[in-house]
Amino acid sequence: MGGYGLDKPPRCSISFDTPCGALLRELEQIWTEIGEQEQDKDRMFQELEAECMRVYRRKVDSANADRSQLRQSVMAKEAELKALVASIGENTTQFKVNEKHASLKEQLAAVTPLLDDLRAMKEERIKQFSNVQSQIETINAQISDHNCQHDDGSSKRLTNDHDLSTRRLADLQMQLRNLQKEKSDRLQKVFVYVDEVHCLCAVLGMDFAKTVKDVHPSLHGTNSDNSTNISDSTLEGLTQTILKLKAEKRTRVSKLQEIVGKLHKLWNLMESTEQERRHFSEVAAVLGSSEEEITSPSVLSLETIQETEEEVERLTKQKASRMKELVLKRRVELENICRNAHMEPDTSTAPEKIVALIDSGLVDPCELLSNIEAQIAKANEESYTRKDIMERVDKWLSACDEETWLEEYNQDDNRYSAGRGAHLNLKRAEKARVLVQKIPTMIDNLIDKTFAWEDESNTPFLYDGVRLVAILEEQKLRRVQKEEDKKRYRDQKKLQNLLLKEKELIFGSKSVPRKTSSFNRRTSGHHPNGNGAGFMTPMPRRVSAGSATPELLTPRSYSGRNGDTILLWKDKWSGQPIMDRSPELHSFADDDNISMHKAKISDNYYSMFQLPRSNVAHQQLIQVSNSLEQIRNNQDMDICLGPHVIFCRTILPFGRFDLFTGLIESGRLRSVSSKQRQTTQRDTIAPPPRSLATLFWGGGSNMEDRTHLFFAHSVKASGGALGLNGTQMKIFTI
Repeated sequence: MGGYGLDKPPRCSISFDTPCGALLRELEQIWTEIGEQEQDKDRMFQELEAECMRVYRRKVDSANADRSQLRQSVMAKEAELKALVASIGENTTQFKVNEKHASLKEQLAAVTPLLDDLRAMKEERIKQFSNVQSQIETINAQISDHNCQHDDGSSKRLTNDHDLSTRRLADLQMQLRNLQKEKSDRLQKVFVYVDEVHCLCAVLGMDFAKTVKDVHPSLHGTNSDNSTNISDSTLEGLTQTILKLKAEKRTRVSKLQEIVGKLHKLWNLMESTEQERRHFSEVAAVLGSSEEEITSPSVLSLETIQETEEEVERLTKQKASRMKELVLKRRVELENICRNAHMEPDTSTAPEKIVALIDSGLVDPCELLSNIEAQIAKANEESYTRKDIMERVDKWLSACDEETWLEEYNQDDNRYSAGRGAHLNLKRAEKARVLVQKIPTMIDNLIDKTFAWEDESNTPFLYDGVRLVAILEEQKLRRVQKEEDKKRYRDQKKLQNLLLKEKELIFGSKSVPRKTSSFNRRTSGHHPNGNGAGFMTPMPRRVSAGSATPELLTPRSYSGRNGDTILLWKDKWSGQPIMDRSPELHSFADDDNISMHKAKISDNYYSMFQLPRSNVAHQQLIQVSNSLEQIRNNQDMDICLGPHVIFCRTILPFGRFDLFTGLIESGRLRSVSSKQRQTTQRDTIAPPPRSLATLFWGGGSNMEDRTHLFFAHSVKASGGALGLNGTQMKIFTI
């Protein structure tokens, strides 16, 4: 055995080129080194080979058993797969396994998920079938009014569980939908019937719960199982109940309408108050309503009908005792309507006649009341047709009242006093004059309207029993006579004044003569600039100390009389005469005792009135001054002069009145502002050569300066101060 016997033939069938052969070679080398015999080596190699064969055999047997088991599993699952596919009725190609060139494990792995899906699909399909069949059985039980017994085993419901196809499931679902629709229709019908029963019970005052429970207990909301019965018997019971309730409602409506009709008549006859009627307001609505419109709760209940009958009985008992009072009250109402419309009521239903007829029993009070009601309706209708004319009559009467007030106002000697509220009376007088001028037109229009009404109605228009046209014609004639009397009085007064003037021209005036001053005369010695002129009328807010004095042009000279009052104002402002704006000025200028003069100063025209001093002239002057004061507030008046200067409702008496010019140019009088008022009283002004009275409007360039009026009379030096009859001069602020 040289070289460890490696050059000898192998003692076993195992190849030495494999890892196992390498181990055998290493084992043989070890044995050689140990010194084992060749026979022992061969024996041990044979034992090893035999042991390896036993191991291989066991492995082959185990693998063969596994193969058989796999084949059985694959076959069993394929059989179950085919059965499930047939039961469910799905497409077989979808669940077919490809067995070509596939091992058993691959076949098993392919079949197992398909089988699991089919099992789950079968369970789901069984649940669907069970659910649908359960609902079908329940609805059938509700419709047939039989109790539905629920079983735990679903196999009892599936009489043909091997057929779980979608076609069969669709058929069952269609059957279920039809049953559900029928159930919904029945349930809706039951709800409609129940609602109608509820409304009828509410109107009739009946117990709704008891009524529906008599049909079926499940129809009321207190039912424990909360399932509404929809069987044919329930629907039939509800139908019969509704018919009975409608018949009862029809009977009660007819009865109540008859009672309410009597109640309405009694209310109208007895003139029941709104509070008495309010309690039966819902019942009263039944009279004009149809059976379907009556839906108020308990309006047709037996208690309501009984209460209404009792009210009718009570009013019937009171009817006889109150008919006389009611008829008389209606008669008073008729008289009030006729009185407001200035008509005469019908004498056939006079109160004394009504009492006599009712007490004698010859006339039914109801018939008498109906007659008066007809007269009231006729009076209202006629009053409506007379409305337009009556409104015009009221306006005419109001204008007549204002005319009466104006006549009394014109006769009042103190109407122009500076008392409180005098300006309001002046405004009212102006409005009254405008309204009085419209009275003739109002009368003519009213006559035309009245004739048109009479032609349309073919009856005369009576006003408090007298024809209105006759009243208007009489008033028209009175106004003509009144105007003639006024004209006759004015002519007589003018004649008396003319005779008085002729007498004065012949025998002379008794008044004390006063010093005359010509309007054309020029003053001298007082104008350093040499621009002396006649009477200077200062312009408002325009006169300055160095301005030239304008010349006064007048058609004739004027000599004032002692005690006369002179009034001067600007005749035109912005092209419009002041006299055209004030009716008082017109009446003032038309007086024959008043002398009026026109003058022109610096292209401005002025009017000056001279009137004798008397109470009447005084009142006229107050009236005109108040009018001029209003014009002055609108910046229309320039100057107001006179021995009785009226301004701001203040009368300042003076003695003689002389016109004097030149003081402004010489600087002897000047404008004084409010800041200079205290210092002005200490200024010394040289006395003029004669007595004077001057009115001056002054103003400053500064907006803070106030315009003042300066009054001076018999100016003279008095202790170095300007004096007024020996007293200090007064300054009046505008």
